[in-house]
Amino acid sequence: MYDFTISAESKAELYRDLQSALDALTAGEPDAIANMANVAALIWQYLPDLNWAGFYRLIEGELVVGPFLGKPACIRIAIGDGVCGTAAATLQTQLVEDVHAFPGHIACDVASASELVVPIVAWLEWTGFGLARYALLVVYPGLSLTLLRSFAEHRADLPGPSRAATVERAGPLGLLYLNNHLHTAHHDRPDLAWYRLPAHQRHHHARLSAQAGRGYRSYGEIVRRFALAPHDALIHPGRQDR
Repeated sequence: MYDFTISAESKAELYRDLQSALDALTAGEPDAIANMANVAALIWQYLPDLNWAGFYRLIEGELVVGPFLGKPACIRIAIGDGVCGTAAATLQTQLVEDVHAFPGHIACDVASASELVVPIVAWLEWTGFGLARYALLVVYPGLSLTLLRSFAEHRADLPGPSRAATVERAGPLGLLYLNNHLHTAHHDRPDLAWYRLPAHQRHHHARLSAQAGRGYRSYGEIVRRFALAPHDALIHPGRQDR
C-alpha cells in the first residue's frame, strides 16, 4: 500500500510532490506496463478536474491504448490523427486548451474540453543513450550516408534516359549500399543480384561508362568536389526545350 503526501497549496508544490511520488512509485520496477498503470492511477488520484489519465503505446506503427483510468477510450489511433497522433508524429508535447477547435480531434469522450499529450521516448532514456545522442550519432550519420549515395548517382543534368552516375570504388560503403554505387550497372541490369553487379560492371565497363555520362573515382572525390560547390543545375523538365 502506498500513502503519498501531495500538497495542493499551489501548482508548483503539487507538481513537485507528484514528481517525487512518481519517482518513488516506479523506482526499481522494470515492467513498463506496471509502471504505466501506477503512474496513471497516481495522476488520476491527485490532479483535479481530470476525466482521463493514461497511456498510448506505439505498436507496429500505430498507437494502441495502454493502462488508463477514465471512460473507455479509442483502442487504436493512427500516427498523425487527433491530439495523440499529432504528438506521436511530431514528438512534441501537445497542450490543447480547446479540443473542439483542434483539427481532426478524436472525441472519445464528449465531456473532454482540453488535452495534454506528452510523447515519451522511453527506451533511449532508459538505456542512458538519450534522444539527442541518438539523433546526433545514429540518425544524422545514417541519413547523411543515404543522401550521399542519392546525391552522387541521381543526376538532373545527365544525357540519356538513365540519369545515373557511377562511383568506381566505394570501399566499405559498397557493402553498405549493396554495390549500388555501380548505379549504371544496376540500371542496365536491375534484375541482377547485388553481389553480381561488380562483375557486370567489369565486363561491360566501356559501354556502361559511356552510358553513364559521368563517373567518379570514389566518394572521397565527390566530397572534395561538391562539399562547398553546386552539384548540378536543376532544370524543370517543362523548361528544358525553352
